Amino acid sequence: MATRMYLSATLAPPTGSNPAFDAGWATTASAVRRSLLIAKDSADTLANGASISSTAGQNALHRQYVSQEMAAENAFTTATTFSCQIRGLESAANDNIINRVRRVAIYSQSGATLQSTLIAIGNATSVVEWNTSLRNLTYLNATASTANYTTVYGDRLVIEVGHNDSSGITIAGTTNYGSSGASDLTVDETDTAADNPWFETSLNIVWLSPVALESYWPQPYQAGHVGPKMRQSVITYFHPVAPAANPTQVAAVMGYWPQPYLTLKETVDYF
Repeated sequence: MATRMYLSATLAPPTGSNPAFDAGWATTASAVRRSLLIAKDSADTLANGASISSTAGQNALHRQYVSQEMAAENAFTTATTFSCQIRGLESAANDNIINRVRRVAIYSQSGATLQSTLIAIGNATSVVEWNTSLRNLTYLNATASTANYTTVYGDRLVIEVGHNDSSGITIAGTTNYGSSGASDLTVDETDTAADNPWFETSLNIVWLSPVALESYWPQPYQAGHVGPKMRQSVITYFHPVAPAANPTQVAAVMGYWPQPYLTLKETVDYF
């Protein structure tokens, strides 16, 4: 099953995760980082990003999108494909913006380490010139990964999108983001409706996510016990797989290790 993600208009990327922009972008001054969402958000109103100016023939970065943490063992292969649709416009017909430039990579949890480049910075297949009003643009169309990589705990998927032009004058391009629309953009270059831009991979990604709190009564203090003080410990299981090197993920409760990688959330004493 494929995994579809959404390009937030305003939500900042996960705290502390700021991957460096790829060196292949000639213009990054107006680029911003945002969150790559795994679900639509009705409050994430569709909106244009900044108008990004560029010099003829140069790659101009509009946005970098950073995902939440992935679990270990997500296997990206050269059979894995990526698709992406975003509405965009050029400021004037003589801008001659014809290229949709994109990149797909995987970074470490902190964003400090590039783990793998799945799609190197480059132009999409389509070279149809952008309109002067918003129109659907195909950045990736079932484009195959060029690398094999299996994720480790906490890796993040990162995409970058921008433009290039052939020979424009006073060039500026604008792209539209958000996930509040009732529908997603279709796979074409004719849709002008205010629908959600999206990024998709054929891989069914497994994400890290917290689960509900649970209560645990350590032995010998069971409910109803008469005698010494009873203690209830409430614990949170933060991730399906936690790194053995992270001791803060593991807590002893009354000298008992309930199961690996549980973090003590709250302890209540009963008299």
